[in-house]
Amino acid sequence: MAPVRPPKILPTAPRSPLALLVNQRGEWAVFPLLKASLGTSLDLTLKASTAEQRAYLNQLRQRADLQGFVIGTDTQLARLNELKMQVDNGVESWHLSAQPTDRQPPTEITYNGTTPVMQAKSRVQLLLLNTPPTDSLFGWGGNLPAQSDSPLLTLFQQVGGNVTEFNRLAPLVATWFLHLTAAVEQILMLKITARGKQARIEFRGRRKRIYDNKAANEISVSGTLNLAATAADSGNDRLLLGPLRRW
Repeated sequence: MAPVRPPKILPTAPRSPLALLVNQRGEWAVFPLLKASLGTSLDLTLKASTAEQRAYLNQLRQRADLQGFVIGTDTQLARLNELKMQVDNGVESWHLSAQPTDRQPPTEITYNGTTPVMQAKSRVQLLLLNTPPTDSLFGWGGNLPAQSDSPLLTLFQQVGGNVTEFNRLAPLVATWFLHLTAAVEQILMLKITARGKQARIEFRGRRKRIYDNKAANEISVSGTLNLAATAADSGNDRLLLGPLRRW
């Protein structure tokens, strides 16, 4: 019998953390997270205070098409078990229960001296800094189709250039892409700070251990993302996060 993983408890905080939920069509919404238990079962208590948030949760409940969620720097792919609304003393909360699902492991090889770690760093640089890869054999792996530019550009357009909103959402969106493109397994540091139309990015992550030397699997990236750049899919007014997305 496989060992039971103890749940990781995120208690209520004075300033609630955020949870980014994603459905199978790549549509997403962000909610204040009141409580979470992440183990063999995933249980979240969310706050929904807007009509848009309630509509998203109701649709998620009706279609049972949850793809996964992000809390902090943790990404979970999941299958929805139950989603219900509860009112206690006039306070509304939504309770989500889900079952973890596995990410598909990427197929990665070394070619022409370009290791999987080097390829992963190219993915990180494109996702966070919009730096195009120089290798014509550049590969993605993971669960998402190939990107042509940083999804953070589309996010900045979607929030109408609102820097405060961008700074609130960008780390969650970046975390989703960094994990589902198999760029890293663990995010050790991720700081995204936008001022005007420039975003300062600092990132450090670790890939699944394939060498004895732990440092060989770490990726560090820092630099500035030009948010004034035009995203390749600028004709769309929404950023989609699902694997069904075609870039």
